[in-house]
Amino acid sequence: MTKTTSAMGFALFQRLPPELRREIWAEGLRAADQPTIYLYSWRWALPALVPETMDEEAVTTRYAAIEQRERLVEAGSVPPIAYVNTEARAVAKAWMKSNHMEIRSSGGAKKGKPTLVRPWDPSRDHLYVGRDQWEDFCLLPFEDTEAGEALAASIRHLALPAWTAYYSYEQIGMLLDFLPRLESLSVIWDKVPQLRAAEGPAPPGFRAGDANWADEDEDEEMAFAGDDTYGRNRGDFWAEVQPRWRLLPVSDTGWKQGARMAIVDPMDGKVSIVRESETVEDMMDEVLAALGSVELPEYLWDPETGDLTLAVRPVTAVRC
Repeated sequence: MTKTTSAMGFALFQRLPPELRREIWAEGLRAADQPTIYLYSWRWALPALVPETMDEEAVTTRYAAIEQRERLVEAGSVPPIAYVNTEARAVAKAWMKSNHMEIRSSGGAKKGKPTLVRPWDPSRDHLYVGRDQWEDFCLLPFEDTEAGEALAASIRHLALPAWTAYYSYEQIGMLLDFLPRLESLSVIWDKVPQLRAAEGPAPPGFRAGDANWADEDEDEEMAFAGDDTYGRNRGDFWAEVQPRWRLLPVSDTGWKQGARMAIVDPMDGKVSIVRESETVEDMMDEVLAALGSVELPEYLWDPETGDLTLAVRPVTAVRC
């Protein structure tokens, strides 16, 4: 197409009926909202932290400054369509409002760049549980609240580090009893997403132990800012919106050598990558065999074929 033809085509666009133009703008906007990952931390459980499930002091004092309790994710950059003209901007604003989106400035490496933020959608977004959050996540369904089980039952797409999937299969088997709506389990090989701490200080009165469904024998008086190791490993004041990641099938990455597995130091959060002698395919076979060796809930099995119905996929995580 020549520049002249392209210019004429764009000019003719204005002659289309307004409703058709708006639909074309909207279609381009929908393509910008892709599935993403919510990085699990104590923030994921905030909707359950209400007076009925916690002591009054925790609700009125320790969490009084945490106003945002909705699980938010980065949906991607603001589409260029939003800046084309007045009509396109109006369509973009209406589309964002109907999808509960807002424009914010990114943090971290992309600090200051406008990005779309929306609520986490369990029907298409994964919940990723890092190794340093695994213990707290495993305890969630067993808390003395109905909210714990309800939160676990809302998960439909779960993502775990390969290390967890390979070595913690017994805990996974136990958890599956509380995840009746789970449709897929993605196993992340190579590098894994990392939680980003908030750029500002924690609100006055915030205590890490309270935010992490802490064990009774833990020192609940230990303040978040008083111990870096405790803060990093158990309850940092994590950023409200985490950097955006997406999952790609291992087959789409051109990765044909031995499997690479991320190991996270539980003390300082440092990540090292270990190359295994086996391929991802071979190690995934071992993961499936291990899951098949533990007692899994009936809903995960096909009554006719006896096959596992849960989609277990090898993936890599890519920072967007």
